[in-house]
Amino acid sequence: RESEATLASIFRAAPVGIGLVSDRVLVRVNDRIAEMTGYSCNELMGKNARILYPSDADFEYVGIKKYDQIRKQGTGTVETRWIRKDGTIRDILLSSTPLDSSDISRAVMFTALDITDRKNAESELHTAYEQLANTEEELRKQYVELARAKESLKEANRKLHLLSSITRHDILNKITVLRGNIELIKSRSANPAIAGFLKKVDSSEVSISDLIEFTRVYQDLGSL
Repeated sequence: RESEATLASIFRAAPVGIGLVSDRVLVRVNDRIAEMTGYSCNELMGKNARILYPSDADFEYVGIKKYDQIRKQGTGTVETRWIRKDGTIRDILLSSTPLDSSDISRAVMFTALDITDRKNAESELHTAYEQLANTEEELRKQYVELARAKESLKEANRKLHLLSSITRHDILNKITVLRGNIELIKSRSANPAIAGFLKKVDSSEVSISDLIEFTRVYQDLGSL
């Protein structure tokens, strides 16, 4: 009577599902098991535990895995799935201990913990981690591509800078030759008409020189 009273109080007070099975037939379950499954305690008691599983494979897996652990270690713990009365699948952590280790088919006490929310959180965390890893990889690729583009642009700018310098140098040389010829013509001709033309040419030469100097300054600004 004292053992029965103790067992009854444990069944009532436990925050997890507790049940007793004999040869995998439900002998007793607490209210928490009823909440987890959607069945009443009376609907479950006397039923084969198969009623709790969504498939024969789930039922047989627990029967093989957990009871093998009990025979070897005295207790057994396994993750499985239960199906509620409304058809909802829940992830369950089962732990079992036989009342008589010499005859585990006689009676086995088990606890059931609903770990569905934990499993969903783990799955979401794993998905988020994969997305983060994919994003990180994509950012790395973009960084490499950006670095290559930057290097290509740098090389292109270097070549343009070199080309511009050479071209400007050649133009200035031509302008120097032009300026020399203008001065030579001025010194050898007193014709007013020619002097007027030379003045216009000289003015254009000065403008061209100013433009070339501007391109040099602009180029240097771009390379800072």
